[in-house]
Amino acid sequence: MCQFSSKTVLDKLTLEFISKNPILAVGAMFFSLDRQITFKSCYRSMRDIDDIVDDIKEKNNGEVPEHLRDTLENTLSSWIESVRNNHSLGDNHLGLIKLLEMMDIPLWPWEKLVDAMIYDLSQDRKSVV
Repeated sequence: MCQFSSKTVLDKLTLEFISKNPILAVGAMFFSLDRQITFKSCYRSMRDIDDIVDDIKEKNNGEVPEHLRDTLENTLSSWIESVRNNHSLGDNHLGLIKLLEMMDIPLWPWEKLVDAMIYDLSQDRKSVV
């Protein structure tokens, strides 16, 4: 059940708010507070994974330089492995580790995201050759 009345949520749903926030975050406003917190932590951690590659692309005209691909793959693999081993790499990471355990959330969505990011790196490599 939503923690807000429909009126309260709708009052917050301004065009400005919607335009500045991911649509999933807008939808999460209708969740109960504990589900909002869970969603935001999960979403933030997946953004962290995506940003590992996106930050490199942003600095290199949308490309991942060949000399950084293995490093990125290792970074992504280390990220997911550290979650498996309950070893925090920072505040967001620690929050995810605690949340996965507390809410009994499986790790496979993050594993699949990391696998997809690594796959994309290998596809980029093949297209360059």
